[in-house]
Amino acid sequence: MSLSALVNCAVSPPDAEVCVELPSRDAFCSYTLSEKERVISKDDWQTMTPGRFSMSAEEFAKYQAFVDEVCIRFSCTVEQKKTLERLKFIFKKLESYDAI
Repeated sequence: MSLSALVNCAVSPPDAEVCVELPSRDAFCSYTLSEKERVISKDDWQTMTPGRFSMSAEEFAKYQAFVDEVCIRFSCTVEQKKTLERLKFIFKKLESYDAI
């Protein structure tokens, strides 16, 4: 299935949780659509991490640039654009935690 076929079918993006481990070993989580956020304690995070998907900030930036390009080429819906903006917000917030 081509990417254009996926984009043109106007699929709504999921409200996925994105988490990052903090220097304290706690985790900060935010969602891709809603403005829900949470901090997970170190102990709870350690029990949740086995099997979780992880992506470096550099790889996430590459993915985000790809999605931006797709949106430019195929005219994203309002909901898709909202998701992109939310991901950019989350990414900037996560970068600020890296400085701690």
